[in-house]
Amino acid sequence: MPVLYRLDRRLFTSVLFISRGVLPTTPQRPQFLGCSTPRPNPARAVSTAHNTACMPPPRVPPNTPASPPPPRLSSSLLLLDHQSRVLVVQRSHTKSMSFSSAVVFPGGNLDPTHDSFLLPPASPPLPTALPPGQLDPSPELVTALKVCAIRETFEETGVLLADPRSPDQPPPAESDLSRARSLLLDTESTTTTTFSFSQVLASLNLTLLLASLHPFTTWITPPHLPKRYHTAMFLCFLPPTALPALPPSPSSEILQCRWLHPRDLLREYHAPAPASATKPLLFPPQLYLLTTLASFLRAPAPAPALLSLSQSAFGKYVIQPYTKRADGMDKTKALLGIDKPRGDKAVWLRARFGKDGPAEVEVLEREDWRGEGPRARQTGAEAAGAKL
Repeated sequence: MPVLYRLDRRLFTSVLFISRGVLPTTPQRPQFLGCSTPRPNPARAVSTAHNTACMPPPRVPPNTPASPPPPRLSSSLLLLDHQSRVLVVQRSHTKSMSFSSAVVFPGGNLDPTHDSFLLPPASPPLPTALPPGQLDPSPELVTALKVCAIRETFEETGVLLADPRSPDQPPPAESDLSRARSLLLDTESTTTTTFSFSQVLASLNLTLLLASLHPFTTWITPPHLPKRYHTAMFLCFLPPTALPALPPSPSSEILQCRWLHPRDLLREYHAPAPASATKPLLFPPQLYLLTTLASFLRAPAPAPALLSLSQSAFGKYVIQPYTKRADGMDKTKALLGIDKPRGDKAVWLRARFGKDGPAEVEVLEREDWRGEGPRARQTGAEAAGAKL
């Protein structure tokens, strides 16, 4: 049976998220970025820009480059435990370059140094972006993106999805795992250390549980922003006996780690105004995915339905959000389409944007873009799940 290693036997708990990130946006020119941010160290390749999806403004700004930069490949992990709780992390307010305090799924940018060791020997160098017009990565690149998601989750939370290479091999000591994690983080914060993820696994005699990761949508930053990302989301179920501890690392940009049922996290987010100081800072892509998870996790045994959803058209969604203006809509809010180039045609996302980031993010039926209908709305994924 697969084993999930843990760095500490104490379950890490935390207080409610405090969202105090500042976005360089105004209501007249709304935009949103996905949940994570580049790390401040310039020597390290940006590895925390996962889960990123940006909303273009109603009109193209004058300084928009003629040729938008290619979206950088990244991946993120939606990790569910046996209590139907999802693993989320909160970015540090002081150690993130921007969009601090955001609640995110663990993940980060594809790194050829760490994530290419499972490719065939004759493979070309691992790309950091897909060719223009290509939406889907090759099978070899999907493998590298899974490695990236597992590696970043280990770095950010201490959770390592790996098995011993030998059935009679005991699990590595917590001190060995902690030291290996520190070496990885030190490697990414300096140009002199070259301790790779493959060396970490070899030293511990571990093999990654790649087959436990399942596709769960892809999000692309629209072309008007200078930094763009092509983020593959993966769904993963923890082994039933696993109880990982989540101590933040002093060298990580993660402030807090939590296991929360998506329904509870959404309840915190939609809390009344008096509780606004403790609301998590959620971005539209994360709220959409949490809403989808919450709808499927109502069932007593949700895993088969979620796996079927992953294998359906939903798992192949590639979403580049865009803005739609509608007569009569509050000008401080933006209506976001998520059906292009290959996404959910059943819903809009709507959000209010200000100096403190996105607020009042909602999932709306296409026919109810004003949000005047019932509050329980069905995403395309939920509709597909009803037929499974």
